[in-house]
Amino acid sequence: ISRSPQLVSPPAAQEAIAISYWRTYSVPVILTNIMNTVGETQSSEKFVPMVIRKILADETVDIHSDPKTGVSGSRFWLHARNTSDALLFMLQEVYPRMFPEVDRPERFNIVGERQISNLDIALMIAEIMGKELKYKMVDAHSSRPGHDPHYGLDGTKLLSYGYEFPVNLHASLDRMIRW
Repeated sequence: ISRSPQLVSPPAAQEAIAISYWRTYSVPVILTNIMNTVGETQSSEKFVPMVIRKILADETVDIHSDPKTGVSGSRFWLHARNTSDALLFMLQEVYPRMFPEVDRPERFNIVGERQISNLDIALMIAEIMGKELKYKMVDAHSSRPGHDPHYGLDGTKLLSYGYEFPVNLHASLDRMIRW
């Protein structure tokens, strides 16, 4: 069995295949980059469901942070309903530009309504649940090597097409908690 390093990540390979079909066979393609999607049936090992579970069990939540600054990471949390709605909007409202008119297919970033720190999202979840958040800040670098403190993309292109998310972050979290 070969142990050679992976040269192309699976998402990059998928994108390359899509672009090759776009160029070769005139298949309409719109590329998307989607931020941290959450939803009711998400694995309990993921951050938001894990926070909900630990608050219910009255356990301490570890918040990854920078040991020098104490600042926790941040994300643009996005509910799966909003992700699906944005994709449907693009299918209905965005005309894919074709090769050779342009060199690359259209690309949209689908991001949550605002950047929020991991500590703030945990505090928001606890507030919605009407419970206290027990937490400790832990060194992200030693507890989770390779951890990115911030994930963020610019979602203004999608908004410039007139898109509006149907459900805000607070309501999305409330739905997840009630589920």
